[in-house]
Amino acid sequence: MKGFSMARFFKIEKKAIFCTMLIWITIAVTLVGGSSPVITSFTIAKLELLFVSAYFFIHGISSIKRICLQNFFSPSRLYLFLAICLIMSTLTNFNSDNEIESTVVSVSVIFKIIHFIFFTVLVSTLVEFALVQSEVFIYIPIAILFISVVVFLMGVGAFPSKLYDSSPLFPFARNIRYLGYLCTVGISIVVVLFMSEKSKVLNLFGFSCLIVSNCSLLVWLGGRGSLLSILAVITIYCIYLYQTGELRLKRVVPLLVLLILSVSTAYSLTCFEWNGPARFFNQGEVLQNIEDVNKLSSSRVLIWQQTLEAIGEKPWLGHGPEGYRLHPDHIFGLQPHNSILQILVTYGIIASIILLYIFVGFLKICKKQVYDLDNNYRQESVIATMVILGLAIHSLVDGTFYHSQPVFYAILAAATIISIEIKEFATNIG
Repeated sequence: MKGFSMARFFKIEKKAIFCTMLIWITIAVTLVGGSSPVITSFTIAKLELLFVSAYFFIHGISSIKRICLQNFFSPSRLYLFLAICLIMSTLTNFNSDNEIESTVVSVSVIFKIIHFIFFTVLVSTLVEFALVQSEVFIYIPIAILFISVVVFLMGVGAFPSKLYDSSPLFPFARNIRYLGYLCTVGISIVVVLFMSEKSKVLNLFGFSCLIVSNCSLLVWLGGRGSLLSILAVITIYCIYLYQTGELRLKRVVPLLVLLILSVSTAYSLTCFEWNGPARFFNQGEVLQNIEDVNKLSSSRVLIWQQTLEAIGEKPWLGHGPEGYRLHPDHIFGLQPHNSILQILVTYGIIASIILLYIFVGFLKICKKQVYDLDNNYRQESVIATMVILGLAIHSLVDGTFYHSQPVFYAILAAATIISIEIKEFATNIG
C-alpha cells in the first residue's frame, strides 16, 4: 500500500482548482455580454486576472519560465521584433495632449497585455496539470442553450417586445449581433463532438439538442457573417473527415436533418423584421447600385473604403491602438469590421506581415495535430482548430477580435493547440 503523499495530494487539488476555475470562467464569459463592450471587456479582464492571480498564488512562476519560454517562445528574435513594432506604433501615435484619446489607447493596451499574460499562464496550466480536455469547450454551447431558452421564454411572454423593436439591446448581448460570435463557437464545438464515432447514443441526443438550440439562435438572430462562417466551418470539417476516412453517412444525414430543423425552428419563431431566415433572402432586390450594396453590407463598403485610405496615410506603422476609432475621417463604429484591415490600420504593414507569418505557422501546427491519427488529444486539437477557423472567417466581415468574448475563446483554443504541441515536444525529447 502506497503511503500518503502530500505532494501528490496538492497536485490533485491544484488540478481540480484550476479545472473548476477555467470551466466557470468560460461559462461566465459566455453570459456577460449584456453590458457595453467596454464593461464586458473589463469584466473578462477581471476574470482573466483572477485566474492568473490564483496560478501565481498557488503554483508560482517557475513553471511558466520552464514550459513557455523554452518551447513556445523559441523564435525569440521574431517576437522581439514584433514587440518593437507594436511599441513604436503605439508611441508614435500616442496623443498625450488629448486626455480622452490617451485614456482610450491606454485602456486598449492594458487589455491586450492582460490577454497575453492570461494566454501564457493558461498554456502553462494546461501543460502542468493535464487540463487539455474537450469537457472545457462543451460548456460554451451549453451556456448558449441557456441563453436560447431565456430568449424563447421571453418571446413567448412577449416581454419586452417593444425593446426589441426599438433597440439593439438583447438578453446577454449589448447588440444582437454579438451573440453571433458565441453561436459560431458553440456550433463549431458541438458539430465536432456530434460527428465523432466515439460519441455514445445518450451523448448524441444531448449534442443534437445543443446543435438545434445553438443553430436556431444563430439563424434567428439573422447575422449573415455568422451563418457564412459556420457553413464554412462545417464544410471544412466534412472535407477533413473525408480525407481521414472518417466521414460517415450515419452522422452526416442526421446533422443535415438537425440543421434543417434549426432553420425551421428559427423561421417559426421569427417575429421581427431584423431577424430570421427571411432576412437572408429579402434583400436581393436592393442590389441596384453601389449605395444599395453598401446598405446590404450594413455600411461595410464605406467603412472599408475609409479604412484603406487611412492605411495609405500611415502604411508602415499604422495609426496605433484604436487608430480606426480615433481617425479624423472616422465614419462610425469602433472598428473596421475586418480583422485584416483592423491590424493594418492599427499597426501597419511591417507588424501585419510578422503576425501573418506567425498565424500561418500556427495553422501548420494545427494541421499537423489534426492529421496525426496517433495524437492522443486529436479531438481537442480538432475542436480548437475549428473554433479558430470559425472566428477567423467570421472576422473577415465583422469586428470579431475587437470584442473580448471571441478573443477569450481564441485564447482558449490557441492555448489548447500550443499546450498539446509542448506535450508532444516534451515526449519526443524524453
